[in-house]
Amino acid sequence: QRLRSEGLEVIAAPGDAGDPEDAKRMVKTACEALGGLDYLLNNAGTPGTREPIPAHDFESQTEELWTKLLSVNLLGAFRCTVAAESYLRDGGGAVVNTASVAAYRGSGSSSPYAASKAAAFSIVRMYHRVQGWPIVTVRPFQVYGPGQPAHAFMPAAILAARASQRFRMTGGEQERDFVYVDDVVRGYLLAAANGRDGHSYDLGWGRTHSLREVVSRLYAVMQVETRPLLGVLPYRPGEVWKLSANTAAATRDLGWSPRVALDDGLALAVKSLLP
Repeated sequence: QRLRSEGLEVIAAPGDAGDPEDAKRMVKTACEALGGLDYLLNNAGTPGTREPIPAHDFESQTEELWTKLLSVNLLGAFRCTVAAESYLRDGGGAVVNTASVAAYRGSGSSSPYAASKAAAFSIVRMYHRVQGWPIVTVRPFQVYGPGQPAHAFMPAAILAARASQRFRMTGGEQERDFVYVDDVVRGYLLAAANGRDGHSYDLGWGRTHSLREVVSRLYAVMQVETRPLLGVLPYRPGEVWKLSANTAAATRDLGWSPRVALDDGLALAVKSLLP
């Protein structure tokens, strides 16, 4: 709606990247409707579960879960890239693949998710080296803003405050690099247009805020007196205490840096969620 309001034509080609035939159909539908393809942004992915599964919980890491995550997170990127390859070559376009912090930290998420994202990162890099495919990778950090599910950290805190409920959370000492979704979208587009083939780009500020600080600032933006219940939820096994982007490559090659400051982004997130 926003793009259309700016006079741009938007064509929807929904599909399931986890389904081989549907992935092909989705790419073909988009390419035929657009008359070609300039860039493919591989951003389809799933964690498979609402909450990360602890690494020691082998019972919950079922064959079915592994199959689902590998089919979407790994094979989905492969299927869409293969389906788009001839269109991209004709138009001189590029593939932008989405990496995950979990893929190289190996923690902070379920083991099947981390493994599937790490494998996807490896396979697209291999195709770049071996076949010369024009592929770049972006690694968004703690993205927030419109479109997040209600159970995600930021929306859950906002909805709790609106209901005058005390938001239940851990001690909130984890530090994350929060980046607003509009900045991330701009980063994807700049990576597609200006990224160096085979290179990776972190999208974040390069500085962190603790979760407890972010909730405090969020409630200040909302002007509510409710305060979170700190420490009532346990930290996850293998908790990652600090995640921060290295923005040097994105600044140098893409001319990208985030623009939406945290308090401004929090206000926008609240506005998008509350009537």
